[in-house]
Amino acid sequence: MLSIFRDPYVRRYLWDSLIVELADVDSIIAASSAAFLQYGLGIWCASERARPTVTIGFVGARPNDAGELELIYGFLPEHWGRGFALEAASEVLSLAFARGQPRVWAGTDLENKASQRVMQRLGMRFDRSEKVGGLPQVFYVIERAAQRG
Repeated sequence: MLSIFRDPYVRRYLWDSLIVELADVDSIIAASSAAFLQYGLGIWCASERARPTVTIGFVGARPNDAGELELIYGFLPEHWGRGFALEAASEVLSLAFARGQPRVWAGTDLENKASQRVMQRLGMRFDRSEKVGGLPQVFYVIERAAQRG
């Protein structure tokens, strides 16, 4: 996970280009473990079927303070555009809705058009835009009844 989070292209959108430390990853893993216990969902490492021991990214859902789930994903650049984010995120949404979650949201930088296309292809609808940390962000949502599948 650390090597994925430290990739300059991944951290551009996920970490606003900040360098991620091992303690940050430890904190994310601890929060993911807690989310698995409470929601049955957290963050998974992703790999190709042909090379299941090689991590190429991550996908999952994490709760916010209101208990809503945020869909998150990130893949190393050499795996972009191959459908991995769409396939993996679709599975996460299916699991979230099967566990009774009524709504899932996702956000990205305004300039991250590829991530927005993934959200749209998942059936998510544009919800709002706002500045977060001084940077323009867009947010999408999907409700259980609207999920494609």
